Amino acid sequence: MALGYFRLRDGKTIMLRRFNNRSTPARVSLIIGLLISSGSGCARAFGPYKYGDFADSSYKRGLDDDPEPLLGDEHKFMDGLRGALDWPYRVVARKPKPASYAPTEAQQQTILSYLEENDLADVQVEFHYFSPSHRWRRLRENQGVASGWKYSFGLLSLAGYTIFPGRVFGTTSYDPYSNCLQVNNNRAYESLEEAAEAKVAHRLRHPGTFLSVVGSIPIVRVYPQLLSSGDIVEYAQQRKDWPLEKKAIEGYYVDAALNASSIAFLNPNFVEGAVINLASGAVGEVAAKSHIAIRNAERTNNGEEAEEDRSKSVYADNDQPNELSHILFGDRR
Repeated sequence: MALGYFRLRDGKTIMLRRFNNRSTPARVSLIIGLLISSGSGCARAFGPYKYGDFADSSYKRGLDDDPEPLLGDEHKFMDGLRGALDWPYRVVARKPKPASYAPTEAQQQTILSYLEENDLADVQVEFHYFSPSHRWRRLRENQGVASGWKYSFGLLSLAGYTIFPGRVFGTTSYDPYSNCLQVNNNRAYESLEEAAEAKVAHRLRHPGTFLSVVGSIPIVRVYPQLLSSGDIVEYAQQRKDWPLEKKAIEGYYVDAALNASSIAFLNPNFVEGAVINLASGAVGEVAAKSHIAIRNAERTNNGEEAEEDRSKSVYADNDQPNELSHILFGDRR
């Protein structure tokens, strides 16, 4: 829209135009996404791994200190629905249907070991398991989160868990309101990064307030994700698990860029917003590849490569093909 005209001495006319406010979110998100994806490595220097110690955590109140992990039984309807949702992807990618959608044994053991080593044994782990009534009980009994947050954001989280079962869509997520970690795919890094979110939550004096507020604010919500992703990078280095470390570095950059630039979707032009979001993710991918190359050279110079045993990696038996959900919810394998 024109604001007016300005006539020069030579008779030429310049039309002044109003800045298009509708494209502001998209442009701002592009700038922020590029800055975070290219500079997030400077925001935190990866160093020696720090294990968790949460004896005084608010999550130690009301819930079981050491609940047994839950493993879901065969469920023909949900498993059949998941297979149907994955069918188009398998046809296009020419991949066979996996024998099981459950996480691998190595992945399960790695998650449980991570939680135990970081004083997070109070987290209820659900491997390919679905039970809204169980989640509701956990939500009610959790005294670590204030009632106001539990019965608002917590109920919304429970509704999402119930209406969109992770077992059907292959999602993995940590719910701070019920202190539950559901694992429904074989993407090892994704499940560990979600477990690291439990570590972030346990550090907080008021987890409900922090996670509900920060998790609702665009761009700012990237901060907890950077903490959890960075934790897994350092954890992988501690384990000398190079395949996991590479995925964690990629997640640190790419996920941060995608989350930071997600406000691009506020742009009325959805296609433009999607392109900008993907462009930010691409820059994050380039930054990740650069970091991985530098780190790989460092491993060779320090002799780390010769000391590593790839058979002990969490990816050692991760031979299941990925399914459609890795496109919908991010390829954080």
